[in-house]
Amino acid sequence: MKTRSRTSAANITKISDPSAAMPVTIARYKWILADLLAVVVFVLIGTRNHHEDTNAGGTFGVLLPFAIAVVVAWVPWRLDADALSTKFAARVWLITVVIGVLLRRFAWDRSTAGTFVIVATAFLFAAFNGWRAVARKLQTR
Repeated sequence: MKTRSRTSAANITKISDPSAAMPVTIARYKWILADLLAVVVFVLIGTRNHHEDTNAGGTFGVLLPFAIAVVVAWVPWRLDADALSTKFAARVWLITVVIGVLLRRFAWDRSTAGTFVIVATAFLFAAFNGWRAVARKLQTR
């Protein structure tokens, strides 16, 4: 059964279905986009530093496995006050790295050298936790 509730003026009216994975709100998309932006920055820095596939198609090919992984990482979780927590960041980070690397290797048939996995793991950990720390700080003001 669907229920309808009003949120603050800053958000839209949300319709939630208790059987659904999570309610749809503007905040949810804002946080998902922040994680996707972190992945875009990771890919742009990596392709530029290694002078590989810097055209749009090549960059998109490197980005897509990790972008899909971010979306998959968000599917099972409800967006609530804990979306900015380090625990939530750890969930999204771990799922993103594992699925992103597996997709890159098996679906895109691209290299997953140990150093690549280490850099991806470290960068995404710092990025996912970093923007959340900034968002938490801004919310406490």
